[in-house]
Amino acid sequence: GATQTRASDARLRLTSKRGTSLWIVLGTLATILSVAAAAGLQLRKDHALALEQIERESRSFISVSGAFVQSALDRTQATVLVSVRIAPGAGASADPALLNVIATDLQGNVVWDRNGAPPEPRRVTDTGLIQRLTAAQSAKFIAGTFADDEFGKSPIALAMRSDSMPDQVLLALIDPAFLTGMLESAQGSRGVSLAIADAQSRKIAGTTLDDALYASTTQALPASVTTSPTLRYVTSGSANYLASARLIPGYDLRLISVTRAADALSAWYQSLPLYS
Repeated sequence: GATQTRASDARLRLTSKRGTSLWIVLGTLATILSVAAAAGLQLRKDHALALEQIERESRSFISVSGAFVQSALDRTQATVLVSVRIAPGAGASADPALLNVIATDLQGNVVWDRNGAPPEPRRVTDTGLIQRLTAAQSAKFIAGTFADDEFGKSPIALAMRSDSMPDQVLLALIDPAFLTGMLESAQGSRGVSLAIADAQSRKIAGTTLDDALYASTTQALPASVTTSPTLRYVTSGSANYLASARLIPGYDLRLISVTRAADALSAWYQSLPLYS
């Protein structure tokens, strides 16, 4: 009888230990799951905060860059208007942004350009900007494309009213290479691509931005933008990107920036091992 009692007590103690061990295991699992759930919530929260941060940085960057481009174009206008008062044709050589400055009457007859007065009467073949400027009585300048086999071509030209000659129009042809250099300066060491596009989303100048990514970006962006930056997430190939755009007022231009989402979120990715 005593032997049976001892055996029964041993079984009870073993059962009790097993029960205690089971509760310890269950408690440990519950703690792990609880910590994992908290880590998951924090992970999602930190990801959302990281996205908000790169969106703020993108808005700030394109706002500053857009103001930089607009200031450069405004400065080019001022340079042309001042220089032509001193010496006709000097505007083209006074500013590295310019390919040519052409003075015409309202019909497009050329008075002078960077080479001086033509030896015989000449007329620009592309009078679209002149006609638009003439029709817009209150406009000081009109921006758009200009193409003439003799006097030059540019995807962005400015038609301005002359200060000294009321019936004279100044056509300032902007050098796209200068605009690209200016964008590269604004880009600096950031992992961002920049482009200047016209109202039809045709790229005028830009830094490292391949055609496929640019096409995906312009399709994702709205048809019209304002000076308030617009943001869109874009997929091209197997990568995701954050694109932003803003209007450069007065010039019918938009500035577009594109950054690879993985690059922008690199700091967040570096924190992921902490959640392990």
